[in-house]
Amino acid sequence: EGRHAATVRRTRVGEHLLLTDGAGLRVEGEVVAVGPGTLDLRVVSVATDPAPNPRFVLVQALAKNDRDDQAVEAATECGVDEVVPWQAARSVVQWRGERGEKAWRKWDAVLVAATKQSRRTRRPVLAPPANTVELSSRIASAAAAFVLHEDARMPLARVTLPASDTRSGPGAPRT
Repeated sequence: EGRHAATVRRTRVGEHLLLTDGAGLRVEGEVVAVGPGTLDLRVVSVATDPAPNPRFVLVQALAKNDRDDQAVEAATECGVDEVVPWQAARSVVQWRGERGEKAWRKWDAVLVAATKQSRRTRRPVLAPPANTVELSSRIASAAAAFVLHEDARMPLARVTLPASDTRSGPGAPRT
């Protein structure tokens, strides 16, 4: 990251950068020195953003022609907290073996890039691929579930979401 900031972005002394660990830690730093492929920062502030509550989970069907990549990217930039790849029995695209692992890593890279692009401090979790039975079980235990479809009559913006749960940890409801 430092090499990219110093070499590609040509970051200069005096600029402020936001550094995160992807788990909520946020550090603002001022560049005090730039070298070949390196930066030195002075820490200006440190904060931790709380875990989201409720959590928003995107279940994305595997699709052809990178359409699923675009959906994962857009959802990450809009604030989704987890992405579940859905491998339906009738899906044309199937993630199996080495090819499936490569596709999963590609989605993971999309999440990382979109997290940086949108300046989020929390990186969405990428779940293992789920089949329809696994997905049905997960949805059954969720506080709410919505299907986004082009024929929908009610926009998601008009839906009342469940109230936040103040509990956290293993006993808290999942979404």
